[in-house]
Amino acid sequence: MHSTIYEFSEQPISESQRATIDSLPEWFFQTVADSAADTDEITRAVQIRCLEQHFGDLCIRDGDQLHFVCDFKARYFRNSYPYFMAAVQALAKASYDMFSGIIPAPAFHAALSSVTESYADRFGFYVYDDDHAELLPMDAWLRKENLSKPYFVGSVIDYHGWMNTRSEERRVSMRMKERNAYERMSAEYCDTC
Repeated sequence: MHSTIYEFSEQPISESQRATIDSLPEWFFQTVADSAADTDEITRAVQIRCLEQHFGDLCIRDGDQLHFVCDFKARYFRNSYPYFMAAVQALAKASYDMFSGIIPAPAFHAALSSVTESYADRFGFYVYDDDHAELLPMDAWLRKENLSKPYFVGSVIDYHGWMNTRSEERRVSMRMKERNAYERMSAEYCDTC
């Protein structure tokens, strides 16, 4: 599973000053990635175009500069919010026995994972914040930043998630179970409204 780290800064970043894999913190390789690679200029351009497509009409690109629309946060997080709330609702219904593990509760564990994953996917896009030398999942960075000012894209780094194929299969299976749990929880929640 490959994904991308984008370096962002409030100031233009010259090619010689761009972050490299050596700029990445050790925790990233201990918990998220088993490898990473700096990209060449062609791959960098392609990945910036992919990011532009990911944001769609919520972001305007001018060369290496990104301008986020004024209602970016209100619109961008709208799709993940129902999943987050369904997971929160499921956790709110958890008994102490479920919480402590006295009673097996796969839906509880799925909801707990889903709260985190729906807030910030730790195996998705990342931002290396050049201004603070900080690496964050894209969604976490977007939530904390003032998006009314433009940002410049510096380096683009490819990374491979530490999960092997068997782990990836388990993750996909878990996502399917989570989605089913969401649907059950949402139906239960809607029935009480």
